[in-house]
Amino acid sequence: MKKTHPQKGHKQIFGERLADIMQKKGYVSKRSGTSGADAAALRDALNISYSMAHRYVNGDALPDKEMIAAIANWLEVEPSWLEYGLETTQAIYPVPILKWDANIFLDNKAWQKAYEDAEQHVRLHVPAKPDYFALVLEDNAWAPMFKKGTRVMFDRGQKPESDDLALILEPGKSPTFGILIKRLDRFYIRGLEEKIAPRELDPKTLLIGKFITADLMIST
Repeated sequence: MKKTHPQKGHKQIFGERLADIMQKKGYVSKRSGTSGADAAALRDALNISYSMAHRYVNGDALPDKEMIAAIANWLEVEPSWLEYGLETTQAIYPVPILKWDANIFLDNKAWQKAYEDAEQHVRLHVPAKPDYFALVLEDNAWAPMFKKGTRVMFDRGQKPESDDLALILEPGKSPTFGILIKRLDRFYIRGLEEKIAPRELDPKTLLIGKFITADLMIST
């Protein structure tokens, strides 16, 4: 996933991604002082006002999921990529698929054994090392955008920054996958369903892994 600036919000990052893909598709604005994307083309494609299209490409407003799907269809990209930068990765190195067990992810010896004993693997464009793991989602509780059975990969060696997707474990709670938001010296988390407001994290929350990619290929 593209590196994000700690001070940028989700709307800004979405706007940058939208403007970038629009320019690559040839929808370029000649007007100075703008994102570089042709807001008029977006207006015409979606039958929305120029003002709203301009706000989308400049990161001043975030479309709802139905509108994001329409934009993605127009640009021939996946809605999950457009909204969150999630990509399907084809790669060469095996990484184990592990079932969720908090003890495995928090204990280095248990982690190493689970890594070595893993029977299923996915292939990634990353070095094969014990810091990487993938989980198969058994339901849609973590993220409405993911289908059941989606494989999500994390790097337990990277510490997420603000606006990064991460897997966390709060004391006495189930594991949570969402967007970390840093405000001053405190971390909050927001689920991938936009209607859920950010909530402050318990100081004892453990960062299990930073999101890398999803929908990975099973190795043969």
